[in-house]
Amino acid sequence: MVFLAGIILVLIVAGATYLYLAHAFATIATPTLLETSVPVESMRSAVTFVETLPDWMRPSLFALSTGLLIMSTFACLILLAVVYREKYREDEFIAMKSDFVAASAHELRSPLTSIRWTLSSLQRDATLSPAAHATVNQIYERVRSLIDLTNTFLIATSTEHGVMRPDDLRVVDIAPTLMKAIEHSAMLAHMKNITINPMIAPNQKIIVRADAERLRLVFENLISNAVKYSPQGSTVTVGYEDGVSSHLFTFRDQGIGVPKQFQKAIFTGFQRAANAKKSGIHGSGFGLYMVKKIVDFHGGQVWCESEQGKGSTFSVRIPAGV
Repeated sequence: MVFLAGIILVLIVAGATYLYLAHAFATIATPTLLETSVPVESMRSAVTFVETLPDWMRPSLFALSTGLLIMSTFACLILLAVVYREKYREDEFIAMKSDFVAASAHELRSPLTSIRWTLSSLQRDATLSPAAHATVNQIYERVRSLIDLTNTFLIATSTEHGVMRPDDLRVVDIAPTLMKAIEHSAMLAHMKNITINPMIAPNQKIIVRADAERLRLVFENLISNAVKYSPQGSTVTVGYEDGVSSHLFTFRDQGIGVPKQFQKAIFTGFQRAANAKKSGIHGSGFGLYMVKKIVDFHGGQVWCESEQGKGSTFSVRIPAGV
């Protein structure tokens, strides 16, 4: 509606300007000046039309064109003010929505984390029956998924809230963070009898300029996905390659794979591959969006290489810190 009103006002301004100029040329221009100064044939025709009008009509035409020009110009300014106000309201609404999501995620994360640690203790309780262990494991997995989802919401709104700022990046050794992420996924891997194989030297140092906590979320998400979509008794391999200007991290599984047509879409948010949906494995389709958002913030790259039914390799390249 606003767009249509804008087009109508622009046409009125153009028409009023056209008549105003035609009247001006008809009033002050000599034939020679008219020929040299008004090269557009349609304008010369308009000037000729004005010249054929009776003298008493010319002032009325001038007043009409001038009035239309002034009123339509003011109308355009008002329309611009309305558009700006609507845009401001939309931005304000988006900010309020982000505030709500961030506040809700913060409030949910603390109790969920406490519940997860309690469930971890129950998982190690040897006095529980196998049926009780199975129930605890199921609850643990659901709580872990909820924690991942709240973390995702926080990351998704973090740039809007100024949480992820370049000034917060520090030169750090990210190797301990990667090993911690592997440890956090060990319980899930143990439940499925999956081996996580880190191809990293024990004393390896990986120096990057990064927010270590954010990269931990990246590593944990990719490792837990690899475990989640892999069959029982398989292996997940976490690799690392040292480069001159960047470091490459790879996460390879033996799972269901990602069809080629989904290998880019899965990073865009709320997107899951068709075979992942059919697998019955729970997922929000938002975790990889979070991964890409964090990696992009670090000036890095993330991509997927996969063949359906033969596993996937997710690669993350992060610029070196020194």
